[in-house]
Amino acid sequence: MKRRLIWVLVLAVPLGILVTLPASLFLSTDEGSVQFQQVTGTVWSGKAQLKLPQQSPLPVSWRWGGGLGWHWSIESRELAMRGEWRLSNRDRVENITGQIDIQYLDIAQWLVVIWPEGQLMVDISYIEFEPGVSLAAFGEVVWQQARLAGLVNEPLGDLSVALRPHETLVGHTIADIQSNRSGAVRISGELSSNSDRYQATIRLRPSPERMDLLPYLLPLGRFSEGAIKIERSGQLGVFE
Repeated sequence: MKRRLIWVLVLAVPLGILVTLPASLFLSTDEGSVQFQQVTGTVWSGKAQLKLPQQSPLPVSWRWGGGLGWHWSIESRELAMRGEWRLSNRDRVENITGQIDIQYLDIAQWLVVIWPEGQLMVDISYIEFEPGVSLAAFGEVVWQQARLAGLVNEPLGDLSVALRPHETLVGHTIADIQSNRSGAVRISGELSSNSDRYQATIRLRPSPERMDLLPYLLPLGRFSEGAIKIERSGQLGVFE
């Protein structure tokens, strides 16, 4: 009887410690590119504030999904995202779905006097990355009820952004951009990124019935083959 009690204690004590392990022991709260603040709960179920450079903190929560997998979610006024993470591959998140207000991405800095409106619907199979070094992603993002506002106020229809790993540039992902439904301006292009730097080429092509928009779009880029060609490159600044 005494031996049995000893074995129960030997197993119960470390198990109890494991079950109640505070999440703050594992999530970085140091100053850096990505920080977790106000961490509460355990590694099995908890909440925190996720802080990215130059962004307001985002509320993130997680729960153990069994085996080596965890479910996570981010809920805020600008976005609602959920997905999965596995201990066996710490640099990868999977089954990412949700929606993002496109203004949260601050694309307006590219367009100066015009800004985008609408919602991004996310359905991505996986994102695997080493912060600031490499990025591999596969899936699709659909810009629903796309609009340009500001100097030009016009509907764009729906746009799709197909994500795939770059065929030749190791550590880069390509985003192919294409209008699904025709609007006043048809958009197409390509963006490449390794999670640190990006290079983008976007074409804005007014429909034949709306060539009156051309003078308003010309300040955004250069006119080539019936479209305004916008070329941008630089550093994302997320992992500085």
